[in-house]
Amino acid sequence: MEAGLGKTPITVMACEYINKKALIVCPASIKYNWEREIYKINPDADVTVLDGKSKWKNSQYVIVNYDILDRFIDDIFNSNIEIVVFDEAHKIRGVNGRGEPNSKRAKASVKIASRMEYVFPITATPFVNQVKDIFNLLKVIKHPMAKNWYAFANTYCGAERSEFGVSYNGSSNQKRLNKRLYPNAIIRLRTEDYVDLPDRVRNFIPLKINMNKYNKAVQDYMNKRNSLETNGQHLVHLNIMRKELALAKSKQAIKLIDDLLEQNKQVVFFTNYTEVANFVSEKYHGNSVIITGDVDDAKDRQKAVDDFQEGKKQVFVGTIDAAGEGITLTKSHHMIVNDFHWSPIVMVNQMEKRIHRISQNQRCIIDYLFVPDAKMDQVMLDMLEEKLNDSSVIIDGKKEEFFTNRIINEFN
Repeated sequence: MEAGLGKTPITVMACEYINKKALIVCPASIKYNWEREIYKINPDADVTVLDGKSKWKNSQYVIVNYDILDRFIDDIFNSNIEIVVFDEAHKIRGVNGRGEPNSKRAKASVKIASRMEYVFPITATPFVNQVKDIFNLLKVIKHPMAKNWYAFANTYCGAERSEFGVSYNGSSNQKRLNKRLYPNAIIRLRTEDYVDLPDRVRNFIPLKINMNKYNKAVQDYMNKRNSLETNGQHLVHLNIMRKELALAKSKQAIKLIDDLLEQNKQVVFFTNYTEVANFVSEKYHGNSVIITGDVDDAKDRQKAVDDFQEGKKQVFVGTIDAAGEGITLTKSHHMIVNDFHWSPIVMVNQMEKRIHRISQNQRCIIDYLFVPDAKMDQVMLDMLEEKLNDSSVIIDGKKEEFFTNRIINEFN
Protein backbone atom coordinates (compact mmCIF):
# COMPACT_ATOMS: atom_id res chain seq x y z
CA MET A 1 0.00 0.00 0.00
CA GLU A 2 1.40 3.38 -0.94
CA ALA A 3 2.42 5.57 1.97
CA GLY A 4 -0.14 8.12 3.09
CA LEU A 5 -3.25 5.93 2.89
CA GLY A 6 -3.46 5.13 6.59
CA LYS A 7 -2.01 1.61 6.55
CA THR A 8 -1.38 1.67 10.31
CA PRO A 9 -5.01 2.23 11.42
CA ILE A 10 -6.28 -0.09 8.67
CA THR A 11 -4.01 -2.85 9.95
CA VAL A 12 -5.06 -2.25 13.56
CA MET A 13 -8.70 -2.53 12.52
CA ALA A 14 -7.91 -5.83 10.79
CA CYS A 15 -6.29 -7.12 13.99
CA GLU A 16 -9.28 -6.00 16.03
CA TYR A 17 -11.62 -7.80 13.64
CA ILE A 18 -9.61 -11.04 13.80
CA ASN A 19 -9.54 -10.60 17.59
CA LYS A 20 -6.38 -12.55 18.30
CA LYS A 21 -3.12 -11.49 19.93
CA ALA A 22 -0.78 -9.64 17.60
CA LEU A 23 2.94 -8.98 17.28
CA ILE A 24 3.82 -5.67 15.61
CA VAL A 25 7.36 -5.55 14.21
CA CYS A 26 8.49 -2.12 12.99
CA PRO A 27 11.43 0.31 12.92
CA ALA A 28 12.33 1.67 16.36
CA SER A 29 11.41 5.21 15.34
CA ILE A 30 7.71 4.41 14.96
CA LYS A 31 7.01 2.01 17.84
CA TYR A 32 5.23 4.67 19.88
CA ASN A 33 3.26 5.84 16.87
CA TRP A 34 1.89 2.28 16.59
CA GLU A 35 0.97 2.37 20.29
CA ARG A 36 -0.82 5.67 19.75
CA GLU A 37 -2.74 4.40 16.71
CA ILE A 38 -3.85 1.26 18.56
CA TYR A 39 -5.24 3.30 21.44
CA LYS A 40 -7.10 5.57 19.01
CA ILE A 41 -9.02 2.55 17.73
CA ASN A 42 -9.23 0.61 20.96
CA PRO A 43 -8.67 2.79 24.06
CA ASP A 44 -8.87 -0.29 26.26
CA ALA A 45 -6.25 -2.28 24.38
CA ASP A 46 -3.51 -4.08 26.31
CA VAL A 47 -0.31 -2.87 24.62
CA THR A 48 3.34 -3.59 25.45
CA VAL A 49 6.21 -1.76 23.74
CA LEU A 50 9.48 -3.65 24.05
CA ASP A 51 12.98 -2.22 24.05
CA GLY A 52 16.40 -3.77 24.53
CA LYS A 53 16.04 -3.92 28.32
CA SER A 54 12.44 -5.15 28.43
CA LYS A 55 11.19 -8.46 29.71
CA TRP A 56 8.57 -10.21 27.62
CA LYS A 57 4.92 -9.56 28.44
CA ASN A 58 2.22 -11.56 26.69
CA SER A 59 -0.16 -8.71 25.84
CA GLN A 60 -2.93 -8.25 23.30
CA TYR A 61 -0.49 -6.20 21.20
CA VAL A 62 3.27 -6.55 21.55
CA ILE A 63 5.31 -3.97 19.65
CA VAL A 64 8.99 -4.61 18.97
CA ASN A 65 11.57 -3.16 16.61
CA TYR A 66 13.43 -5.24 14.04
CA ASP A 67 16.84 -4.69 15.64
CA ILE A 68 15.95 -6.64 18.79
CA LEU A 69 13.41 -9.09 17.36
CA ASP A 70 15.71 -12.12 17.57
CA ARG A 71 16.01 -11.70 21.37
CA PHE A 72 12.33 -12.55 21.82
CA ILE A 73 11.83 -15.44 19.38
CA ASP A 74 11.44 -18.07 22.11
CA ASP A 75 8.96 -15.83 23.98
CA ILE A 76 6.98 -15.30 20.80
CA PHE A 77 6.79 -19.02 20.08
CA ASN A 78 5.79 -19.78 23.68
CA SER A 79 2.98 -17.23 23.58
CA ASN A 80 -0.40 -17.59 21.94
CA ILE A 81 0.20 -14.84 19.40
CA GLU A 82 -1.35 -15.70 16.02
CA ILE A 83 -0.93 -12.44 14.08
CA VAL A 84 2.32 -10.84 13.01
CA VAL A 85 2.56 -7.46 11.29
CA PHE A 86 5.77 -6.46 9.57
CA ASP A 87 5.61 -2.70 9.12
CA GLU A 88 8.02 -1.18 6.58
CA ALA A 89 8.40 -4.81 5.52
CA HIS A 90 11.14 -3.99 3.02
CA LYS A 91 13.39 -4.07 6.09
CA ILE A 92 13.42 -7.89 5.80
CA ARG A 93 14.54 -7.95 2.16
CA GLY A 94 18.02 -9.42 2.73
CA VAL A 95 18.49 -12.58 0.62
CA ASN A 96 21.61 -14.43 -0.53
CA GLY A 97 22.38 -16.10 -3.84
CA ARG A 98 20.59 -19.26 -2.70
CA GLY A 99 17.36 -17.53 -1.78
CA GLU A 100 17.98 -17.69 1.97
CA PRO A 101 17.50 -14.73 4.34
CA ASN A 102 20.94 -13.23 4.94
CA SER A 103 20.32 -10.61 7.61
CA LYS A 104 19.49 -11.10 11.28
CA ARG A 105 16.15 -9.32 10.95
CA ALA A 106 15.22 -11.24 7.80
CA LYS A 107 16.05 -14.61 9.36
CA ALA A 108 14.04 -13.84 12.49
CA SER A 109 11.08 -12.47 10.54
CA VAL A 110 10.84 -15.42 8.14
CA LYS A 111 11.12 -17.86 11.06
CA ILE A 112 8.35 -16.12 13.01
CA ALA A 113 6.07 -15.81 9.99
CA SER A 114 6.29 -19.56 9.38
CA ARG A 115 4.53 -20.18 12.72
CA MET A 116 1.78 -17.55 12.43
CA GLU A 117 -1.78 -17.96 11.23
CA TYR A 118 -2.03 -14.37 9.95
CA VAL A 119 0.89 -12.48 8.39
CA PHE A 120 0.65 -8.86 7.26
CA PRO A 121 3.79 -7.46 5.59
CA ILE A 122 3.00 -3.83 4.81
CA THR A 123 5.20 -1.41 2.92
CA ALA A 124 5.01 1.30 0.30
CA THR A 125 8.37 0.19 -1.12
CA PRO A 126 8.53 -3.58 -1.65
CA PHE A 127 11.40 -2.92 -4.07
CA VAL A 128 14.21 -0.76 -2.73
CA ASN A 129 16.99 -1.45 -5.22
CA GLN A 130 16.59 -4.88 -6.79
CA VAL A 131 13.84 -7.30 -7.80
CA LYS A 132 15.16 -9.92 -5.37
CA ASP A 133 14.19 -7.50 -2.57
CA ILE A 134 10.67 -8.89 -2.76
CA PHE A 135 11.50 -12.57 -2.31
CA ASN A 136 11.30 -12.65 1.51
CA LEU A 137 7.99 -10.78 1.37
CA LEU A 138 6.65 -13.49 -0.91
CA LYS A 139 8.04 -16.14 1.42
CA VAL A 140 6.37 -14.84 4.59
CA ILE A 141 2.94 -14.82 2.91
CA LYS A 142 3.58 -18.26 1.34
CA HIS A 143 3.26 -16.88 -2.17
CA PRO A 144 3.57 -19.63 -4.85
CA MET A 145 6.58 -17.90 -6.42
CA ALA A 146 8.54 -18.25 -3.17
CA LYS A 147 8.58 -22.04 -3.38
CA ASN A 148 11.51 -22.13 -5.80
CA TRP A 149 14.22 -19.47 -5.49
CA TYR A 150 16.11 -20.43 -8.62
CA ALA A 151 13.00 -20.39 -10.79
CA PHE A 152 12.15 -16.94 -9.43
CA ALA A 153 15.68 -15.55 -9.67
CA ASN A 154 16.43 -16.88 -13.15
CA THR A 155 13.14 -15.55 -14.47
CA TYR A 156 12.86 -12.16 -12.83
CA CYS A 157 16.25 -11.13 -11.40
CA GLY A 158 18.21 -10.58 -14.61
CA ALA A 159 20.48 -13.56 -14.05
CA GLU A 160 24.00 -12.94 -15.38
CA ARG A 161 26.47 -15.81 -15.59
CA SER A 162 30.22 -15.34 -15.44
CA GLU A 163 33.31 -17.34 -14.51
CA PHE A 164 32.65 -16.36 -10.90
CA GLY A 165 29.08 -17.70 -10.82
CA VAL A 166 25.61 -16.26 -11.31
CA SER A 167 24.54 -12.78 -10.26
CA TYR A 168 20.88 -12.11 -9.44
CA ASN A 169 21.13 -8.36 -8.93
CA GLY A 170 19.25 -7.32 -12.05
CA SER A 171 15.71 -7.17 -13.35
CA SER A 172 13.91 -9.05 -16.13
CA ASN A 173 10.39 -9.87 -17.31
CA GLN A 174 8.89 -7.00 -15.30
CA LYS A 175 5.45 -7.10 -16.92
CA ARG A 176 5.21 -10.84 -16.41
CA LEU A 177 6.12 -10.42 -12.74
CA ASN A 178 3.47 -7.73 -12.38
CA LYS A 179 0.81 -10.17 -13.65
CA ARG A 180 1.99 -12.89 -11.28
CA LEU A 181 1.92 -10.68 -8.19
CA TYR A 182 -1.57 -9.25 -8.28
CA PRO A 183 -3.72 -12.42 -8.17
CA ASN A 184 -1.94 -13.53 -5.00
CA ALA A 185 -2.56 -10.58 -2.70
CA ILE A 186 0.27 -8.21 -3.59
CA ILE A 187 -1.78 -5.02 -3.79
CA ARG A 188 -0.63 -1.60 -4.86
CA LEU A 189 -2.93 1.28 -4.01
CA ARG A 190 -1.88 4.68 -5.29
CA THR A 191 -2.75 7.52 -2.93
CA GLU A 192 -3.98 9.88 -5.62
CA ASP A 193 -6.45 7.24 -6.87
CA TYR A 194 -8.10 6.66 -3.49
CA VAL A 195 -7.65 9.80 -1.40
CA ASP A 196 -8.44 13.36 -2.39
CA LEU A 197 -4.99 14.74 -1.66
CA PRO A 198 -3.58 18.03 -2.93
CA ASP A 199 -1.14 18.00 -5.83
CA ARG A 200 2.46 16.93 -5.35
CA VAL A 201 4.84 19.13 -7.35
CA ARG A 202 8.54 18.40 -7.83
CA ASN A 203 10.95 21.22 -8.60
CA PHE A 204 14.54 20.69 -9.66
CA ILE A 205 16.60 23.62 -8.49
CA PRO A 206 20.06 24.12 -10.04
CA LEU A 207 22.77 25.38 -7.72
CA LYS A 208 26.10 27.08 -8.16
CA ILE A 209 28.44 25.88 -5.45
CA ASN A 210 32.10 25.94 -4.50
CA MET A 211 33.31 22.86 -6.37
CA ASN A 212 36.86 22.73 -4.99
CA LYS A 213 36.49 19.89 -2.46
CA TYR A 214 34.20 17.92 -4.75
CA ASN A 215 36.58 18.27 -7.68
CA LYS A 216 39.49 17.21 -5.48
CA ALA A 217 37.56 14.05 -4.49
CA VAL A 218 36.80 13.36 -8.16
CA GLN A 219 40.44 13.78 -9.15
CA ASP A 220 41.56 11.54 -6.31
CA TYR A 221 39.19 8.84 -7.55
CA MET A 222 40.33 9.21 -11.16
CA ASN A 223 43.96 8.87 -10.10
CA LYS A 224 43.30 5.70 -8.10
CA ARG A 225 40.48 3.94 -9.96
CA ASN A 226 42.73 1.69 -12.07
CA SER A 227 44.23 0.26 -8.90
CA LEU A 228 40.88 -0.38 -7.19
CA GLU A 229 40.06 -4.07 -7.24
CA THR A 230 36.55 -4.34 -5.81
CA ASN A 231 33.23 -2.56 -6.21
CA GLY A 232 33.39 -1.74 -2.53
CA GLN A 233 36.62 0.20 -3.01
CA HIS A 234 35.06 2.18 -5.85
CA LEU A 235 31.98 2.82 -3.70
CA VAL A 236 34.09 4.33 -0.94
CA HIS A 237 35.38 6.98 -3.34
CA LEU A 238 31.95 7.60 -4.87
CA ASN A 239 30.50 8.19 -1.41
CA ILE A 240 33.27 10.66 -0.60
CA MET A 241 32.36 12.56 -3.76
CA ARG A 242 28.65 12.48 -2.90
CA LYS A 243 29.27 13.70 0.62
CA GLU A 244 31.46 16.62 -0.49
CA LEU A 245 28.77 17.58 -2.97
CA ALA A 246 26.07 17.33 -0.30
CA LEU A 247 28.00 19.49 2.15
CA ALA A 248 28.55 22.19 -0.46
CA LYS A 249 24.88 22.10 -1.52
CA SER A 250 23.67 22.41 2.07
CA LYS A 251 25.19 25.89 2.33
CA GLN A 252 22.92 26.97 -0.50
CA ALA A 253 19.96 25.09 0.97
CA ILE A 254 20.15 27.36 4.02
CA LYS A 255 19.13 30.29 1.82
CA LEU A 256 16.03 28.42 0.62
CA ILE A 257 15.06 27.58 4.20
CA ASP A 258 15.55 31.21 5.23
CA ASP A 259 13.17 32.32 2.48
CA LEU A 260 10.49 29.93 3.69
CA LEU A 261 10.89 30.96 7.32
CA GLU A 262 10.53 34.61 6.31
CA GLN A 263 7.12 33.60 4.97
CA ASN A 264 6.38 31.99 8.35
CA LYS A 265 6.26 28.52 6.80
CA GLN A 266 7.43 25.22 8.19
CA VAL A 267 9.91 23.23 6.17
CA VAL A 268 11.19 19.67 6.01
CA PHE A 269 14.82 19.14 5.02
CA PHE A 270 16.26 15.76 4.01
CA THR A 271 19.80 14.58 3.35
CA ASN A 272 21.72 11.30 3.35
CA TYR A 273 24.39 12.52 5.73
CA THR A 274 24.37 13.09 9.49
CA GLU A 275 27.07 15.74 9.13
CA VAL A 276 24.88 17.72 6.74
CA ALA A 277 21.84 17.28 8.98
CA ASN A 278 23.75 18.50 12.03
CA PHE A 279 25.03 21.53 10.11
CA VAL A 280 21.53 22.59 9.03
CA SER A 281 19.96 21.87 12.42
CA GLU A 282 22.58 23.96 14.21
CA LYS A 283 21.86 26.88 11.88
CA TYR A 284 18.33 26.92 13.28
CA HIS A 285 19.17 26.09 16.86
CA GLY A 286 16.08 26.50 19.01
CA ASN A 287 13.75 26.39 16.02
CA SER A 288 14.52 22.94 14.63
CA VAL A 289 14.17 19.25 15.42
CA ILE A 290 16.40 16.53 14.05
CA ILE A 291 16.19 12.78 13.46
CA THR A 292 19.31 10.96 12.30
CA GLY A 293 20.77 7.55 13.03
CA ASP A 294 22.37 9.11 16.11
CA VAL A 295 18.93 9.66 17.70
CA ASP A 296 18.50 6.20 19.20
CA ASP A 297 15.64 6.64 21.65
CA ALA A 298 12.21 6.09 20.07
CA LYS A 299 10.62 8.52 22.52
CA ASP A 300 13.08 11.25 21.49
CA ARG A 301 12.22 10.64 17.85
CA GLN A 302 8.50 10.82 18.57
CA LYS A 303 8.97 14.04 20.54
CA ALA A 304 10.79 15.59 17.59
CA VAL A 305 7.86 14.72 15.33
CA ASP A 306 5.31 15.98 17.85
CA ASP A 307 7.13 19.29 18.38
CA PHE A 308 7.18 19.86 14.64
CA GLN A 309 3.56 18.80 14.09
CA GLU A 310 2.38 21.01 16.94
CA GLY A 311 4.19 24.01 15.46
CA LYS A 312 6.66 24.37 18.32
CA LYS A 313 9.56 24.13 15.83
CA GLN A 314 9.55 25.32 12.23
CA VAL A 315 12.34 23.24 10.72
CA PHE A 316 12.44 19.45 10.59
CA VAL A 317 15.83 18.03 9.66
CA GLY A 318 16.29 14.34 8.94
CA THR A 319 18.46 11.81 7.22
CA ILE A 320 16.54 9.82 4.63
CA ASP A 321 17.29 6.39 6.07
CA ALA A 322 16.48 7.42 9.66
CA ALA A 323 13.44 9.66 9.10
CA GLY A 324 12.24 9.00 5.58
CA GLU A 325 9.56 6.50 6.51
CA GLY A 326 6.87 5.83 9.09
CA ILE A 327 6.36 9.38 10.40
CA THR A 328 3.90 12.15 9.59
CA LEU A 329 5.14 15.69 8.91
CA THR A 330 2.04 17.23 7.35
CA LYS A 331 2.42 20.47 9.33
CA SER A 332 4.65 21.41 6.41
CA HIS A 333 3.81 21.29 2.74
CA HIS A 334 7.32 22.19 1.58
CA MET A 335 10.24 19.73 1.47
CA ILE A 336 13.84 20.39 0.45
CA VAL A 337 15.88 17.37 -0.65
CA ASN A 338 19.54 18.28 -0.45
CA ASP A 339 21.04 15.17 -2.04
CA PHE A 340 19.75 12.10 -3.83
CA HIS A 341 19.28 8.70 -2.23
CA TRP A 342 20.56 5.72 -4.23
CA SER A 343 16.96 4.48 -4.50
CA PRO A 344 14.30 6.66 -6.17
CA ILE A 345 11.67 4.35 -4.70
CA VAL A 346 12.70 5.37 -1.20
CA MET A 347 12.50 9.04 -2.13
CA VAL A 348 9.21 9.04 -4.05
CA ASN A 349 7.19 6.41 -2.19
CA GLN A 350 8.58 6.96 1.30
CA MET A 351 10.43 10.23 1.90
CA GLU A 352 8.07 12.47 -0.11
CA LYS A 353 5.10 10.82 1.59
CA ARG A 354 6.07 12.24 4.97
CA ILE A 355 4.25 15.42 3.92
CA HIS A 356 2.01 14.14 1.11
CA ARG A 357 -0.44 11.97 3.02
CA ILE A 358 -3.78 11.95 4.80
CA SER A 359 -4.32 15.19 6.81
CA GLN A 360 -2.39 17.29 4.28
CA ASN A 361 -4.59 20.08 2.92
CA GLN A 362 -2.14 22.11 0.83
CA ARG A 363 -0.28 21.49 -2.39
CA CYS A 364 3.02 19.79 -1.58
CA ILE A 365 6.21 21.20 -3.05
CA ILE A 366 9.29 18.98 -3.21
CA ASP A 367 12.48 20.85 -4.11
CA TYR A 368 15.33 18.63 -5.31
CA LEU A 369 18.67 20.41 -5.34
CA PHE A 370 21.18 19.54 -8.03
CA VAL A 371 24.45 20.87 -9.42
CA PRO A 372 24.52 20.90 -13.24
CA ASP A 373 28.31 21.14 -13.25
CA ALA A 374 28.76 18.03 -11.11
CA LYS A 375 29.02 14.76 -13.01
CA MET A 376 27.91 12.92 -9.88
CA ASP A 377 24.47 14.56 -9.94
CA GLN A 378 24.12 13.83 -13.66
CA VAL A 379 24.93 10.15 -13.17
CA MET A 380 22.60 9.88 -10.18
CA LEU A 381 19.73 11.30 -12.19
CA ASP A 382 20.25 8.77 -14.97
CA MET A 383 20.49 5.86 -12.53
CA LEU A 384 17.49 6.91 -10.49
CA GLU A 385 15.16 7.28 -13.45
CA GLU A 386 16.10 3.81 -14.67
CA LYS A 387 15.53 2.25 -11.25
CA LEU A 388 12.20 3.99 -10.76
CA ASN A 389 10.90 2.85 -14.12
CA ASP A 390 11.86 -0.77 -13.42
CA SER A 391 9.96 -0.85 -10.13
CA SER A 392 6.93 0.95 -11.57
CA VAL A 393 6.54 -1.61 -14.34
CA ILE A 394 6.66 -4.44 -11.82
CA ILE A 395 4.35 -2.93 -9.20
CA ASP A 396 2.02 -0.73 -11.23
CA GLY A 397 2.33 -2.30 -14.66
CA LYS A 398 3.45 0.99 -16.18
CA LYS A 399 6.36 3.37 -16.18
CA GLU A 400 6.38 6.42 -13.93
CA GLU A 401 8.30 9.50 -14.93
CA PHE A 402 10.34 11.08 -12.17
CA PHE A 403 13.57 12.56 -13.49
CA THR A 404 12.34 13.54 -16.93
CA ASN A 405 14.33 13.03 -20.10
CA ARG A 406 14.11 16.74 -20.75
CA ILE A 407 15.91 17.57 -17.51
CA ILE A 408 18.52 14.88 -18.05
CA ASN A 409 19.18 16.13 -21.57
CA GLU A 410 19.69 19.63 -20.20
CA PHE A 411 22.29 18.28 -17.81
CA ASN A 412 24.10 16.64 -20.68
